[in-house]
Amino acid sequence: MKVSIVALLQESNLTNFIDTLNRLREQTIGFENIELIILDQAVEKTSQEVIELSKLSQEANIHVQKESEVNFASLKGKYISFFDFNYSISPHLYSELYNTAEKKRTGFCIS
Repeated sequence: MKVSIVALLQESNLTNFIDTLNRLREQTIGFENIELIILDQAVEKTSQEVIELSKLSQEANIHVQKESEVNFASLKGKYISFFDFNYSISPHLYSELYNTAEKKRTGFCIS
């Protein structure tokens, strides 16, 4: 696993959740190289959003949890990213960050 992405899901970003999730799946680093941890803090969800979260929790590299605390020792990615579902992202974001961190031998990148 190359990158663990921790994302907080709240009412304020529910409208972008499914579209942005699809953008994460389209990352050129390959979604199989991403571990996605969704901290589900959204109380009011549509039935479509509840169904989508239920489906997601069955995927091997996606973890949906109600707790807001993350056990960083249990993350599988070499690098950790904090993500907001309100942001639009390039399909190359995580590939570029990963390659830069590897090339520069740094443990920290900001985008």
